[in-house]
Amino acid sequence: MSADSKTSYEYKIPAVKEYRGTAYPLPLDDEDCTLQDQIIDKLQRADDEYAEAIAGYDCDPAFNLIDAIQMLKGAIETLEQQGLCSDAIRTTAEEEDA
Repeated sequence: MSADSKTSYEYKIPAVKEYRGTAYPLPLDDEDCTLQDQIIDKLQRADDEYAEAIAGYDCDPAFNLIDAIQMLKGAIETLEQQGLCSDAIRTTAEEEDA
């Protein structure tokens, strides 16, 4: 794999558009958005809402963290379906869902 291919979107985990009936908006254009972009966006939003909550505003940063967790679970499920996930990971994910 060349240095250029490591930065290509082709070699990045794709964004999770939907997981278990919940649609997740993409922070960038559809074809350029990756899972990493989505998670960073949710963490930034959680930080912003945390600061607002401390300042006394009515908001809950935990919702963004929950979305990030669900996106990660969706990505793991996709990797499993593609055969790119080890048995140890599958077992751990199943235990967490139980």
